[in-house]
Amino acid sequence: MKLSVKINTIPHDQHLYTTVGCWFWEKLNQDDTSIHIRVSRNLPNDDIFLVALHELVESYLCSKKNISTSQVNDWDMKNPDVEEPGEVAGAPYFQEHKDANDIEKLMCEKLNLNWDEHNKKLENLCNG
Repeated sequence: MKLSVKINTIPHDQHLYTTVGCWFWEKLNQDDTSIHIRVSRNLPNDDIFLVALHELVESYLCSKKNISTSQVNDWDMKNPDVEEPGEVAGAPYFQEHKDANDIEKLMCEKLNLNWDEHNKKLENLCNG
């Protein structure tokens, strides 16, 4: 299987639900698959990069555990009052989300960015 990754920024209000990043898999043919990542373009470049990295890691880890895009989206949409549905015990992608957060946080540190400030930007965008 050949894998391609496509990362696009989109207007924040074009996500399926309240989020700053999402992903889905597309089988292109028998041998080729693509991960599509969408990140809110209303963020500074460093934050877009960090969210995209998180989504890439999470999507790939989910694929290794046979956790589908629809399982993740269904969970997220059924938990609209939760700030981070992936952090809720019982989320089908709980561990994968946690691992992606760990990598996102490490990269935030490597970029000399403040993790709390990064998260505040994401929260502010989601909370309008």
